[in-house]
Amino acid sequence: MVLCGNDITSVRRIENAIKKGGKNFLKKVYTDEEIAYCESKRMR
Repeated sequence: MVLCGNDITSVRRIENAIKKGGKNFLKKVYTDEEIAYCESKRMR
């Protein structure tokens, strides 16, 4: 079974969680593929 969900939260809340928790937060919430995708799109 494949399920699809949509969570709504403040971007600033996620930004603060990433600043506070770093890679540990990212690994807990996102898959390795999602992290790689986002990091490839990060503004430099």
